[in-house]
Amino acid sequence: MLSPMGVMTIVIDGATDWAATGQMLSGVGTVLGALAVIYAAKVGADTFSSWKRQKLEERRIAVAEQALALAFRIEEAFEQIRYPSATATEQAAAFENMIGIGLIDDRTPIEIRSRLLPAQVAVDRINATSPLFLELSEVMPLTRAFLHRDVAEHLVELRQHRQRITHAALELLQNARHAQRAQTENQREREEKWRNEREAIVISDEDRLDVFRGAINNCVARLDGQLGPIVRIDINVRQRRFQRIAIKRR
Repeated sequence: MLSPMGVMTIVIDGATDWAATGQMLSGVGTVLGALAVIYAAKVGADTFSSWKRQKLEERRIAVAEQALALAFRIEEAFEQIRYPSATATEQAAAFENMIGIGLIDDRTPIEIRSRLLPAQVAVDRINATSPLFLELSEVMPLTRAFLHRDVAEHLVELRQHRQRITHAALELLQNARHAQRAQTENQREREEKWRNEREAIVISDEDRLDVFRGAINNCVARLDGQLGPIVRIDINVRQRRFQRIAIKRR
């Protein structure tokens, strides 16, 4: 029954059993306390899960920004490597490097030096991009962890393009240094075809279809298609957040 104070009491033979009533209320309090603990734990778990998801998404966006920016920088680096002209400084450095590795000396004919120069300039430019591709190697595991595996595969493709251009430039160097003068028309045609195929990789030419450049541009475009929406959505969210803050301050 209810006491005059509105508290459930236990009555035995017309008398209130306050001890039993206290035990009952204590039990109810224990149950309510347990429920409160369970609820608080659930709220805490939900809050932690939400915080974790937010942090993972922030990390995912940061990796996407890093990978996409790096892809654009590598695309520009390939343009610089394959640029058909060389400055006087680049030419002087290339000759010094060829002398340093014993590729040429004072007795090397001018004709051979002239054939070696463009390939050596390309090799020097490729070597100058080493920090970029070291950064690429560091980013690739992050893209595998936080992004779609296609992203890492496209980055691998960029690294393979660097290997292709390096191999082609070194082959041109080797051929220019040791090739014998072609004796027949067929030999000259084969040699010219061989050299043109490698020069098409090492040196860009606006007057012909540049397959190598197209492959690089397509690779970067695919990366932009995958990572661009992630990066730009984050930019839009931040812009809207700054706009709300600016409105509140007015």
